[in-house]
Amino acid sequence: MIYAFNGGNVNLSSTANALTNISAAGVGNLTIVDAYTGTADGLVLSGVNVTGKVDIQNTGSIKLASGNIRTTSTASSAASPAVRLAAGYNYAVGNTSSNVNITSGQTITMGTGALGMIYSGGVSDTDLGGLVTSGSGRFRYSSNVSSAGYNTTAAALTTCLYTLYRESPTLTVTANSSTIVYG
Repeated sequence: MIYAFNGGNVNLSSTANALTNISAAGVGNLTIVDAYTGTADGLVLSGVNVTGKVDIQNTGSIKLASGNIRTTSTASSAASPAVRLAAGYNYAVGNTSSNVNITSGQTITMGTGALGMIYSGGVSDTDLGGLVTSGSGRFRYSSNVSSAGYNTTAAALTTCLYTLYRESPTLTVTANSSTIVYG
């Protein structure tokens, strides 16, 4: 069942919500806290077109399957961005379950100078449909909605769309053993 929201501000912030599929059009601010974990896709977004902030947090995964997310909001604060999609929003840093997945071809657009934040679990389990690309520098790690696991001054989030993972990837470097003969 698709829950379609039209007009006004929508604020469904009860952790007892179990919405499965939502769409929104002509809405001001859209705030949804959800606890649906019934399928691998989790909460499915079927198009969101609003003038205010989009704040969607689910215990399970979130999938942008059809339609796009569009807001004219120019909010640029990490505490209250123009767009926040948070899968596994209540999970601890390090927990890689519950991810955001965006079908290729779907878009997220925001007003000029706005900040968008996608919170997801595991790096290899997240598909952003090419919206935040490898090498863009728009990834942060060891973070969830209540804690930034990165230096918020040196690696501050600026206007753009970022992905923040609860996972902490590791890099292991092993030096080669070399012998040099002098003489």
